[in-house]
Amino acid sequence: MSEILQGTTPSLKIKIALTDFHVEDVSKLELTIWNGVNQYIKGLTDVTVSTADNSFTYDFTEAETLALNPNNPLGYQLRFMFSDGSIVGTEKASISVADLQSKEVMTE
Repeated sequence: MSEILQGTTPSLKIKIALTDFHVEDVSKLELTIWNGVNQYIKGLTDVTVSTADNSFTYDFTEAETLALNPNNPLGYQLRFMFSDGSIVGTEKASISVADLQSKEVMTE
């Protein structure tokens, strides 16, 4: 995904190389997402884990994307803990945010 449009419900899919680790071996996950000064952390129960393509997917809500500031990119970074207590992380990554003309909420 190269861009997130405000007011939509996109999915952020993060694929992990099989040479790095297998997603089913992760016992704890920390997905940090930020946009300007707003930052929140999601855990393993907030994402969908796919062993088929060794990935994690986070589904944004309409409210979350409406709150994004299109003047700042959306940044994200992950940390993973394994059953042996070891922890690894990813480099920071970012996606641009596109402005939506309408700011009306479609869902309730």
